[in-house]
Amino acid sequence: MYKTGGRFSVLSSLCQLVMGVIVMLQPIISQEGKIDLFLTKMSASPILFVLSYLGLALIGVFGLGVIEAITNYLEVQDNSLVRWSQKLAYTGFAVLAVANFKALTAKPAMADVYTSAADLKREIILTMDPYISFSPNGIVVYGFVGIWIVLISLYALRKGQFRSYNVAGLILGMMYILVSIPNIPLLIVSILNIAKGILAFLWFGLLGLEMLKKSKQGFESPE
Repeated sequence: MYKTGGRFSVLSSLCQLVMGVIVMLQPIISQEGKIDLFLTKMSASPILFVLSYLGLALIGVFGLGVIEAITNYLEVQDNSLVRWSQKLAYTGFAVLAVANFKALTAKPAMADVYTSAADLKREIILTMDPYISFSPNGIVVYGFVGIWIVLISLYALRKGQFRSYNVAGLILGMMYILVSIPNIPLLIVSILNIAKGILAFLWFGLLGLEMLKKSKQGFESPE
């Protein structure tokens, strides 16, 4: 479990790093609410936007492979509330993958139509956003995953595991939840998204390396 989970966790971390590079090259990707500018830029140059959807979709796919491994690695798998939160995390990562694989092809086409449509049609197009229909305001893809991260980190800390990744996990989980709350000022959401990406890169990467190290020490079978 740790070997497989560790690999997926490291891959998730690398996807977070790639997402950070993409956002640096095209900052509008991380800025919620600027829909007109977002679609206009996507229509003019879709490559980075498509790569961002692919990156998010892969984070969802790899996330499905880390839930059980990380929960067991932190030794909180026997807690009933944690087991419940795992179901939320599976749902969140699955929706993240499905929504972004769909957006991968739908959003560029939507952007092309949007930039050439009349004003009334533009308003209709915005209501057909494939991502929003899956997870309004990110409640499922971020809020659900955040609850799991908060709980496993909190219970690990309560067991006396005062390690850096548990403290980081608690902060990361709260960030995931905060960005899914409606009506937060856009500047704050943008800052939270950037901080969340950096911390997720560190958290998944560190835990992935720790699990791979543990698997090599003979705590389990290779797979």
